[in-house]
Amino acid sequence: FQNTILVVILLNTIWIAIDTDYNKASVLCNAPLVFQIADNAFCTIFLFELVAKFLAFKEKRMVFSDRWFQFDSFLVLLMIWETWVEVA
Repeated sequence: FQNTILVVILLNTIWIAIDTDYNKASVLCNAPLVFQIADNAFCTIFLFELVAKFLAFKEKRMVFSDRWFQFDSFLVLLMIWETWVEVA
């Protein structure tokens, strides 16, 4: 699971560079379909990862003391905002 997520992070990094160079739309809903599909796919994968990490905690309240989980949550929330909320 961890290696798969690392590959997805690498692919997302490359995709961000491609998106920056070739996507001229200011919001995702105005972008070409390939950009919409890729951004939604990455957002879904990272949300799934965050939920899986949350479910892995034996005591759910420990998420408040895990700094990596908090950092990941912040990044996923920003991605959700940009991909699913801002376009609505």
